[in-house]
Formats: sequence, structure tokens, C-alpha cells
Amino acid sequence: MAVREEMWAQAARDRDALEAELSLRHEAERSRFLEEAGERDSEIVEEVKRKMAEEMERDRELYAQRAALAEEGQEIAREERNQLQAEKESLLRQLKETMEMDDASRRRIILKFKAREHAMRKNFEAELREARGEASTSGEISEATAEEEACLPSPNTLPAKRPRSTIKSKSKMTTSSASPSMTAAPTMAAVKSPGGGLA
Repeated sequence: MAVREEMWAQAARDRDALEAELSLRHEAERSRFLEEAGERDSEIVEEVKRKMAEEMERDRELYAQRAALAEEGQEIAREERNQLQAEKESLLRQLKETMEMDDASRRRIILKFKAREHAMRKNFEAELREARGEASTSGEISEATAEEEACLPSPNTLPAKRPRSTIKSKSKMTTSSASPSMTAAPTMAAVKSPGGGLA
């Protein structure tokens, strides 16, 4: 019995020692695990901080690029506005030059028209003088000239076309008035006697 009790006591002591050893080992393992976990947590925290810093740096770069793009867009918009203004001024200048050129063309046309009108008036006067005949008396010529000049158009207007019948009638009148021998011939013939002598 004593031996058995001693065996039971030894077994109890061995059990207590084993439990103590296991407890110490468990505590050591737990401490080591917590230490490793803490280190891992620190590493994780550092990694998170590093990633956040990288993201913040990227955000700052993006903001800087966006600001640069906005400034570049404003510069492009200013250049486009200046270019549009320059094109507008160029078009206005071309339009003004075209209008001035048109005015000059109109002036040239008016001067050419006036020169043509003057030449037509001179030709018309020459035709009238030719129709009246150069043998008319000075009084008749001056009278006809005054009458014709009153009928002539002014130099600033178009010459009105005169009817050809008027010119023909005046030429007949001037021809009859300029040839008194033709009007006197029938009278002389009428007063001749039947015998051939004068009455």
C-alpha cells in the first residue's frame, strides 16, 4: 500500500510538473505569438501608411496635372479668342477694302459714262450741224443752235433720244430756207409769156 501511494504521489507530482511545464510553454508560445502579431500589425500599419502616402502623392500629382490642364485650356481658349478676333478684324478690313474698291469702280464707271455722254453729245451736235447745212445764215444758225441747245440734255444726265422725224423735218426746213433759188424758180416760170419772153 505504501508503495502504491508513493506511486500515486509521484504520478501526481509528475502531472503537476508537466502541467506547469505546459503552462509555461503555452505562455511562452502566447507571448511569442503576440509579439509576432504585434510586429505584423506594426508592419501592416507601416504598409498602410506607406500606401496612403503614395496615394496622397498620386492625388497631388493628379491635382497638379489637372491644374496645369486647366491653365493650358484657358491659354488655348485665350489664343482661340485672339485668333477669332484677328480673323474678324481681317474680314472687316477685307470688307471695307472691297467696299472702297466698289466705290472706286463706281466712280470709274461714272467717269466713263460721263465721257461717253460727252462724246455722244458732241456727235449729236455735229449731226445737227450737218443736218442744218453749213450754208445757213448766221441768224438762222444761232436761232437753231439756241433752240437745239435748249433741247439738249445736261451733261450729268443721259442724252434723250430725239425722234428721227424731227431731225428730218428740221433738215428739210433748213434746206428750203437755205435755197432761195429753188423757191423762186416756179415764180419766174409762172411769169414767162407764152412766146418765151417775160410777162
